[in-house]
Amino acid sequence: AGSSEEFVADLRQEVVSSLTGQLVDKIESLYSIPESHKVSVPATTLLALLKDRELLLKDRNIIDSPHQSHKKVKIKRSQRSHTLDGSAAPAKRHNISNFNFNDAMIERYLVSSSKVANILSKNPSFLAYEQMERLPALSAVPLTTARQLSYLRGPGESSAPLPHYGDFACGQSISNYPVVLGRPYREGDPICDRFYLKLFENRIIASIADAHNWGIYSRKASKRATSQFMNTMEEFHKEIRTLRSAGPVLLSSLATAHLRIQECDSEYTTPRNVCFLGGVLLETDQTQAKHEPMSPELDSLLEFPFVFAFVSAGDCKCYHYSVATKNITDHTPDSTKRNCNTIGGSGAPAVAKNISIDYIPCKQDDIIIMCTAGASDNFDPIQQGKDPAEFMKGNTADESLCAAYSLAFIKNIVDENPTVTSITESLLGATHSITKASREFMEKDLQGKLDQDPMIHPGRMDHATCLCFRVGRVTLSYDEWVGNM
Repeated sequence: AGSSEEFVADLRQEVVSSLTGQLVDKIESLYSIPESHKVSVPATTLLALLKDRELLLKDRNIIDSPHQSHKKVKIKRSQRSHTLDGSAAPAKRHNISNFNFNDAMIERYLVSSSKVANILSKNPSFLAYEQMERLPALSAVPLTTARQLSYLRGPGESSAPLPHYGDFACGQSISNYPVVLGRPYREGDPICDRFYLKLFENRIIASIADAHNWGIYSRKASKRATSQFMNTMEEFHKEIRTLRSAGPVLLSSLATAHLRIQECDSEYTTPRNVCFLGGVLLETDQTQAKHEPMSPELDSLLEFPFVFAFVSAGDCKCYHYSVATKNITDHTPDSTKRNCNTIGGSGAPAVAKNISIDYIPCKQDDIIIMCTAGASDNFDPIQQGKDPAEFMKGNTADESLCAAYSLAFIKNIVDENPTVTSITESLLGATHSITKASREFMEKDLQGKLDQDPMIHPGRMDHATCLCFRVGRVTLSYDEWVGNM
């Protein structure tokens, strides 16, 4: 404890070896403290704070980097690993000598580009054959125009209004972490979630990512994952002619996102793991039944004018709101019953069974809702502080009961006639309310220990993202949208 002058002097002594004088001056101005204010924060905490702030300021180009002249560290190719999980085993080189995504397979999946086949041939761990086989050979309407109408991407650096595109798409990422006294930002900043969506006239490509841990490097990992996935999808999605052919395109896009995260340089020294969900909304060809015999499965799918095909690695959630039934359904695997491996990271070989591919038949004006775990975990009854005894089966939680509660909770807070904007605001607002008690406890007592019992401190504080889009053709041009703003 001491005066502000003693406080700043102690800080200067702690960080002088690693920070430039320019940065210390910036920190002094950011953390100016009145004489009457007494400080009682551990020196290690202060040092960690300053280093976090240094990285944040550098990333936002507020200050010059004191490390610009450092020699870059070269990473040998043999040191990189093409994997899904974040374990610490030595990198392994895949043996693909006996594997070939051959012409027959290309014809079966109706992928005309050899580039997609090459990506999967070089990354066989991303081949989920059994799941691709489950995708029906339902014909899709070709892309009407290759030019995108608009896109949504975030979170940004500013507190801009809720990002949305008319009533067609909306996305937002928030932080449910506490604001700590003396700090101009929240614990856990910057937000390490990411969403990215592109709108075409008769197609929508969407993705979300949730990077593990905090810091600018984790944020870069999620940005790299979504950007690379979207770039690869945009390059090849015009070749998707059936629902089944979406499989290899989605998997190759996930593989390139995984490799993009792993590209190491001098500022990216440790592996980053990312939970990921991405997919494409396709318009189904309603004339298919007139031209070829139809199986009962395909015939039933023709009742739905659209289908959303998606791939996931990790615990991000994909929900479907039916405008006809007003029901919410969860189409992602139960993360409690499988190994939720992620993309990025280093070590053990990727396992294709940990990748999930699925599809959702949709009708006009249905809504697809994509959430990171920072949002969906707070829909769980036990996380909300409900009595665990009500959701137990023997000595363990009954996941079917918990899942049913979560869907009922989402349905209850969604309006009868929801929009993409109202759903995004309602779901993220609910996570913020659920975590309020835990957040306020931490804001009052930085050094206090948060009780891990959800009945005392409910909710899971984390970065939370919700991305929604309405099913159907996008009839609003960018010029019309700008004119209406």
